Amino acid sequence: MARTPALLLLSLIGVIASAPLAVHAQGEYVLKNGQRYSEEIVKPNGSAFIATVPVGDNRQLFNFGLDDIDRLNFPEPDELAVARRMVATGKSEDAVALLQKSLPPLVATRRVPGSWWPRGIIVLMDAYATMGKNAEMESEASQALQA
Repeated sequence: MARTPALLLLSLIGVIASAPLAVHAQGEYVLKNGQRYSEEIVKPNGSAFIATVPVGDNRQLFNFGLDDIDRLNFPEPDELAVARRMVATGKSEDAVALLQKSLPPLVATRRVPGSWWPRGIIVLMDAYATMGKNAEMESEASQALQA
């Protein structure tokens, strides 16, 4: 039986539809003017950011500040998910150590919608609470409110 192009196309669609998709979660900065920049091309520069956009064989630089960002679309940082699991399994001291290393880079965008910094602080507070370290919890909370 000869296969027609339509039958081949339907077979291919069936194979593609049933195949698991491997999607690399990538973050992006969404600016108030509608522009979107992949996290791969954005680097912090003091209190601002520089997006290096390839244009043909060249690159164009775009500067933007925190006030220009409408929201962040970033997947949950692996360290935050690991720290959450550590707290849930009684390894709060390890979670605190991990969060103390992984939260500082998130501070710059702490007030931008979509930032993972607030959630990280909550996990840190949970870790201190499970260890009964109220003084440390109060100190971290105070610092977080002032940040």
